[in-house]
Amino acid sequence: MSDKPRRDPVDAACLMNERAQKALAAADLPRAERLARRAVAVMAREVGEGHPDHVAALLTLASTLEMRGGLGGAETAFRRAVAAMEAISVDHPAVHLLLVQSLVALGNLLRTAGRYAEARPILERALRESEERIGQEAEQTAWALNALGMLCKYDGSFDEGEAAYRRALVILDRALGPGHLDGATILHNLGGLAHARGDYAAGETPARRAYEMWQAAAGPDHPRVAAEAAALAGVLDGLGRFAESRPLYERALAVFTRTYGDEHYEVAVTLNNLAGLAAAEGRAAEAESLYRRTLAMKEKLLGAEHPDTALTQHNLADFLAAEGRVKEARALSSAAVRTFETLLPAGHPKVVAARGLLRRLKL
Repeated sequence: MSDKPRRDPVDAACLMNERAQKALAAADLPRAERLARRAVAVMAREVGEGHPDHVAALLTLASTLEMRGGLGGAETAFRRAVAAMEAISVDHPAVHLLLVQSLVALGNLLRTAGRYAEARPILERALRESEERIGQEAEQTAWALNALGMLCKYDGSFDEGEAAYRRALVILDRALGPGHLDGATILHNLGGLAHARGDYAAGETPARRAYEMWQAAAGPDHPRVAAEAAALAGVLDGLGRFAESRPLYERALAVFTRTYGDEHYEVAVTLNNLAGLAAAEGRAAEAESLYRRTLAMKEKLLGAEHPDTALTQHNLADFLAAEGRVKEARALSSAAVRTFETLLPAGHPKVVAARGLLRRLKL
């Protein structure tokens, strides 16, 4: 018999979860999912489903499923995590942290799914819990602010979103120092908010800074660098600097496809933007092909009545209208308006633009 002591199964599961988190950060999603599933199973058997260690592994698994496009499974796991932490009455920092992390993760997923009205009270609660139980200047409070800021970008509450982002950036700069990659995440989002507002000039500096920081840290082939490249390209498009944006989009698309496969949300978003670029440069056949491919992907991934799907419907309708194909354009524009009016406030830029296009098509 061996005298080598057996490793405690809970310790082994914690190590598996740590490895899963590292695989997730490195975008090795199949490995992250395998490790996280094993950690969740061991924790459920050894300490029970309501234990904080089980919830930590469950959050890793849910985040991995979300990255792989499995929003339904991820939502179920995030809700299980929230319910488990709510059931714990112990006043302990680790419990408060896991509850806030679970709420933020669930709210972010609902935002991604276009369910903005459901996401808002969850994210507002996450911020309140973090401020009251973890601290006004805690790093987790910065991430709760960031999550609320992202929701505000999508539901049109731009001033509220910018204030949340800027407060989050101050907290992270104080805690980690200027130039930390966590701050780059907020810079990315500030650039995205300016883009959503149509203030492309204001978006270029934070978007470029975030791209440069991540490229220096991770190299050109990391999916996070690709996301930063695509975000910067979108701002450059708005400024009419297409010669600069195209290589950024193409590099991002290659990385996304290699990392996630041909049918992933990041791939669809990049294809949509490449379609707009092709249309702006007068390559009509390429633009239409890319728009239709994007629309089919978004309908499959997100559903026909998701605001991101409606965005591509609107973009394709606008393109077809310019080509004189009014009947086709009108049907797509009508569908986009219905979705936007259902999910977004009346004054949101997407609602205004979609209504304007539909009015012109009915003249």
